[in-house]
Amino acid sequence: MASLAAQALYEEPPAANAANPALNPAVGTTLRKALSKTPGDRYETCAQFAAALRAACKKPAAALSTPPPAYPAPRRSLWPAAAVVAALALLAGGAWLYQHNSASEIEMTYWTSIKDSKERTLFQAYLNRYPDGQFAGLAKAQMETLASEPVRGITPPPTAKRPPVGAKADAKETAEKSRPDSVPPPVTPVQPPAAGDPYVEGQALLKREAYAEAVPYFSKAIAAQPDYRAYIGRAGAYQHLERLEEAINDYSQAIRLKGDSAIAYHERGVCLARLRQDDRAFADYNRALELGPANPLTWNGRGVIYLHRKEYQKAIADFTEAIRLRPAFPQAFKNRAAAEKALGDTAGANADLKHAGELKPE
Repeated sequence: MASLAAQALYEEPPAANAANPALNPAVGTTLRKALSKTPGDRYETCAQFAAALRAACKKPAAALSTPPPAYPAPRRSLWPAAAVVAALALLAGGAWLYQHNSASEIEMTYWTSIKDSKERTLFQAYLNRYPDGQFAGLAKAQMETLASEPVRGITPPPTAKRPPVGAKADAKETAEKSRPDSVPPPVTPVQPPAAGDPYVEGQALLKREAYAEAVPYFSKAIAAQPDYRAYIGRAGAYQHLERLEEAINDYSQAIRLKGDSAIAYHERGVCLARLRQDDRAFADYNRALELGPANPLTWNGRGVIYLHRKEYQKAIADFTEAIRLRPAFPQAFKNRAAAEKALGDTAGANADLKHAGELKPE
């Protein structure tokens, strides 16, 4: 439902003629007006839309402004219009449900990411944000439980040593106590991100690899202001969480906002390739290379698509370029070895595998 609502809100529908080139262009024009993102540009009533659609099926686009005919249309001709009207109603309802439920979904995601934590500060942060939240009672109970447990990270005091004897020993003991490194370092508890810009908070959580925890922050940033950076951040979190379809949707939104983003095309291609949607991934890798030809990961990714397609020479060319750009790229050597082996070049494949084994993992 979230993906459907996002498409309804942000993505232009494909042209009707793309699905059926024989269709009267006037029908596509009518549908595009009905699906306009701007309410004021749509038909005011369903009756107007149905009449325009009937007219579009019979007349060229130039005649769309003609008033609807006075006679009733045959019953069968109303079904296409009724179907589209129903689809629009469902999309509108889906968008409303998505907006209505997004707050509780964000809270649910937030709680899921911290519920097994042993840090009281994270539960306090949840209560600060959701004082009357649906998990407030559980958060308080967790805080009480953790309060009775010993604080992690505190170094226990050293066992008592036998006091030294004599003036020299006293001086030595005094010197030992005065050394700065003899004082145990203070324990710094893990703190939740400071309240403020949710994008900044999300980025801080990404750096800590707290991906599930970062998602609601980026969602909050997007709800306040749909922004390329926030979509890229949330997409990255989804990608690490193996929520690839959601990551693809967010990378698509980032591309919509910044069409020259090589990284967005590359990462969307990675997600698509992992879902074995090779054709779509191939198109994204091609676009990413047009925008940023110096990324060895993109060359390697496209090479893997060629490998799947059994276009081994093209695969070798892409893996070779990836290695040129990043000489210490073990996976590119392994991939090139697979293509060489498929072509019967056993010596080349063995040499690449040997080289890959000598490289340190990046």
